[in-house]
Amino acid sequence: MAPGTVQTSWLGNTFRGGDKWVQNFFQGVEVQPDGTIWTTSDWDEGGRKFQEYKDGDVIGNVDHGIAHGPDQVVSVGGANYTIFGTTIRKNGATYITDCVKPTSMGKAANGQLMVTDDGVGRHVVRYYNVSGAKPVFDHNFGDLGGIGSGTPGLVTPTKFMGLTGCGEDRLGNIYITSGQEPGGYIRSLAMDRTALFELDTCLLAASFASTDF
Repeated sequence: MAPGTVQTSWLGNTFRGGDKWVQNFFQGVEVQPDGTIWTTSDWDEGGRKFQEYKDGDVIGNVDHGIAHGPDQVVSVGGANYTIFGTTIRKNGATYITDCVKPTSMGKAANGQLMVTDDGVGRHVVRYYNVSGAKPVFDHNFGDLGGIGSGTPGLVTPTKFMGLTGCGEDRLGNIYITSGQEPGGYIRSLAMDRTALFELDTCLLAASFASTDF
């Protein structure tokens, strides 16, 4: 660059702002069958608390009234599921009790219930067959221990942290949101764990002083 000139750039967001911006601090997500995702945030530098995304791009900024956390209700097979403390309730009665810190739920393409467990040693999406009187745990998606697993701090598409939302489209592609300080991300992965896209709201920098993940 020539002396006396100024070059500007940006850091920490997939897009540079203006018409496109990835929100801060994702609180929840709803995934539509075609892969469109609706998100909500409690704070965003650009004032965009509600957004629509598809195929790794921002397509809108519309409030769809997404509930999250203990206010979220997911309907699967005619039953309603809610988070209550460390348990999942089915139609008001305690149903799933083996989560450490459930933070959100979603519906898988095959009709299973998805639960993000952001507890210590977890940081995964748990899948349950809820077609019977008792839930049957099927599998985890993601590396147990999240960002602290394997080489702690080494980022890979299947090492999660700060999970706030999950869901699948009709093809079984998985969408995950993180609201981890100081920002968050949306990740989409295929069923075979192949990364499809990631949208970042802030570059995360952290020093790991312990292994309490």
